[in-house]
Amino acid sequence: MIDRLMASSTSETTASSSKGKEAASLESPDDMCGVIVFTTTDIGDEPTMIEGGQQALEDVLEHEEFYMELEPLHVGNTRGLSLIHLPREMGIVKAELASTKMVVAAQGKRIFSLETRVGDLTKSLDSYKKIRHRFIDTYVRTITPGMSALATKQIKEGSAAAHGGDAKTDADLYRDGGGRDDLQMFKELYGFLPQVVWSFSK
Repeated sequence: MIDRLMASSTSETTASSSKGKEAASLESPDDMCGVIVFTTTDIGDEPTMIEGGQQALEDVLEHEEFYMELEPLHVGNTRGLSLIHLPREMGIVKAELASTKMVVAAQGKRIFSLETRVGDLTKSLDSYKKIRHRFIDTYVRTITPGMSALATKQIKEGSAAAHGGDAKTDADLYRDGGGRDDLQMFKELYGFLPQVVWSFSK
């Protein structure tokens, strides 16, 4: 069958080419070119499919015109030659897939890093809330009856220098679950109730 195919393709492609190219000349008897024949057959049991495949190939060799493709050098029927560049195209797809996998892996590492940073920031926020609680508690102590004016002044100044005011964050401590309910202390410290500060930050 292969001998028939080679003989048929050589005689037909010497006369014409589907792409209007001249037939390639062989440099030596040992030179070879690819041959691709594509056809179909009915699906059935194994013996039936084998017999049908053989018959389909014979029909192609006897009735279909063969052509030559120079780059890369191949001979075959029209549908067969359409598969010439499939290996190269598959190589491109594999390379792109490998590149995509590298990008996905890099993104995975970045996401992990960001998740770690978010976790660290969450822990830092919890710690910062404790500092804000301490700031307000310290202010409460400064207005406790019996404390001298000088001591009160020193505590206020020291607390402000160490932590400073943060009305927005401190106001959030008075939301549900924030842990504070001494609204009057907040008003004396900042001049507004927490609810007013909430409206400022919307």
